[in-house]
Amino acid sequence: MAQSAEFKKFQAESVGHLWAQCDACQVVDPAEIGAHQLFAWTAWNQTEFQARLANLKPVFWAYLRLFRSPDRYEVNETKNGKFVPLAHPIKIDESQSVLSQEAFAERCQRIKERSQPDHTAIAGIHDALMTTQSVASETDSLIIKIRDFLGWSPLEQSPASPEENWADLIVALGDRSLENKQKKSNYQAGTDFENIVRQSLDFLGFRLDEAYRGGAGGLDLFCSAPYPMAVECKSGKTIPDQTAEELDRIGKRHLEGRYLEAVRLIIGPGKPTKNLKQSALISKISIIHPMSLQQLVKLHQNYPGSVNLVELKNKLNFGQSDEAIQAYINEILERLQLRSHIVASIKELEKFEKKAFPALEVKAHYNAAFARETGRPLNDQQVYELLIELSSPLAGYVGREGDRFYFLRDLVIELPAKAPL
Repeated sequence: MAQSAEFKKFQAESVGHLWAQCDACQVVDPAEIGAHQLFAWTAWNQTEFQARLANLKPVFWAYLRLFRSPDRYEVNETKNGKFVPLAHPIKIDESQSVLSQEAFAERCQRIKERSQPDHTAIAGIHDALMTTQSVASETDSLIIKIRDFLGWSPLEQSPASPEENWADLIVALGDRSLENKQKKSNYQAGTDFENIVRQSLDFLGFRLDEAYRGGAGGLDLFCSAPYPMAVECKSGKTIPDQTAEELDRIGKRHLEGRYLEAVRLIIGPGKPTKNLKQSALISKISIIHPMSLQQLVKLHQNYPGSVNLVELKNKLNFGQSDEAIQAYINEILERLQLRSHIVASIKELEKFEKKAFPALEVKAHYNAAFARETGRPLNDQQVYELLIELSSPLAGYVGREGDRFYFLRDLVIELPAKAPL
């Protein structure tokens, strides 16, 4: 029962095979089960659980620890309550547990204390997503993040595939260092860079218009939302001087009046020449290095939602914009660091007393421990609003009991590499 939610998850996925080890078993009064809503620890909802209890006297409550099995084994179903023999011995591996021994023991203890499981609302979101027909990458990503947060992910993650590390290739494809190793043609190198820029902008949340998809004499990329943006991609060692004029000419031909309303962006390596900077200023075009794009993508990967595209628009200055982008990234990191300090404040408070704390106590600890470092003392309302944000189901860094908050998990800040200015 202590791992029933994980069993539901594996059942829903229809992947993997499991065996269970009975860690303990006790007789439980059916009335006690209803009073403490112990059904929440099982794989059934309240109605299903009560139906199963109707003809059971006494009720045996088993604590089952689940393990993965590389092979599938079938047994005959029995209705007489007797043990079912296996056709042949099976090989078991106790290293493939769904939960660690510590996590399993903690859940067993909470059931014995008649506590409710944590984050039932978030588990409900997971179950709802699993029943939808959507196959959108955003849905899959959200399901994975919820499982990680709830502790339902495998203990040992498989090595990251090259596709999972695609963001690390943005700079290498931009300066062609990767393409040169693979001895690809200039055309293929340019196409590869354009493709990864497309993937990056889509990942950040831009809506790309397929009607303007590259090709000879075509516009490399056009984003229609959240604001129109025409993009020219240049790979190599430097950006050619005539790139700004080229973007102007192609953009006006394909977009006509829309081009004048659009943000105009060149993404390419090296330091822009004096002539290119001057042309960009005249044509109101922004220029960024592939490293700036890579930083934004990795920031969004590590902290989903941290990059605000409307804010980003205001940082795309005419001419070279890497310095402004770097300032914006630093601003985001400062916001994240502030939230990390709030989470750390609750964690440190719990070292002295294991309980949920009001915003007033969290504020006092933050101002004493971190305000000098950040140069930003906070008031009660500011801390309360931050705690509400951090306790939301899709953040999940702190838990909430009314107007009190408790620690759930660390918010670790990773500093990205800087773009050349």
